[in-house]
Amino acid sequence: MSEPPIPLFATLPSSTRPFAASLPQGPASQGTSPWSPKNEPRDDRAIAEARDQALAAGRAEGLRETEVLRARLVMLAGELERQRAAQHASFAEAIADAATTVIDAWLGASDRTAQFTPIVRGWIDAGGAKATARVNPADVAAMTAAIGDAAITVEADPQVAPGDVRIRGEALDTTHAWRERLRELRDAIATALEQHP
Repeated sequence: MSEPPIPLFATLPSSTRPFAASLPQGPASQGTSPWSPKNEPRDDRAIAEARDQALAAGRAEGLRETEVLRARLVMLAGELERQRAAQHASFAEAIADAATTVIDAWLGASDRTAQFTPIVRGWIDAGGAKATARVNPADVAAMTAAIGDAAITVEADPQVAPGDVRIRGEALDTTHAWRERLRELRDAIATALEQHP
C-alpha cells in the first residue's frame, strides 16, 4: 500500500512571504490606452447642430413614410368605394327586378279595369275627344267599364298584348304597352336606389 499524497503548499516553509510583497514598491506611472476615455473639451454648438440634423432627418423620413402610407390609404379607399358602388348597383338592380316582378304579378291578378282607368283619365285630361281604343279581346269588358260614358269606342285586337291599349283620336294618339312601362318603372327604381345609397 502506498502513502497518501502530501499537498503542495504543506511542503512550503512557513516563513515565506506573499507574492505581492516581493514586487518592487514605487509610484505608478500614468499610461494612456486607446480604450481610455478622452477628456476633450465639449462643443455644445456642434452637439446641438448634430441633434438638429438628426431631428430633421428623422422628420423627413417620417414624412416620406407618411406620404407612402397616405397614398396607399387613398388607393385602398378608392378601391373600397368602387367595390361598394358595384355592389350597391347590383343590389339596386336586384331590388328593382323584385319590385317590378311583384307589381307585374299583382296587376296580372288584379282587375284590368283598375289598370285601364288611369289611362282613360289621362286621355280625357289631355283633351282627347272622340276616339277608338284597341285592346286584347280578353280586355274588352274591362276597358268598356273603365271608359264609362266617355266618347271612346272599344275594339278587340288580338295583335295587342293583354294589358296594353292603343287609343287613337283625330288629334291625339297614345299607346300604353305594359311591358315597356314595367321596364321604365324598373329603370326608375334602380336609378333612384343608385343615387340614394
